Amino acid sequence: MADELAISPGASLRVVSRTERELVLEARYAGGGSPPPAHFHPAQDERFEVLAGAMRARIDGRESELTPAT
Repeated sequence: MADELAISPGASLRVVSRTERELVLEARYAGGGSPPPAHFHPAQDERFEVLAGAMRARIDGRESELTPAT
């Protein structure tokens, strides 16, 4: 796996750390981009932390705006 992957214009993923139990990625998205396709991970947890800016997320049909924790 490459350390950084361009997934679309204005969006990239960077591997922060990788072990047998955990994969930590840093994603960068340009404003106004398209969301990823609907999906879920039956055997994994997925967690997001907004470092800068804001991100809209739809989880179980409910939309929220996520911002950096202060």
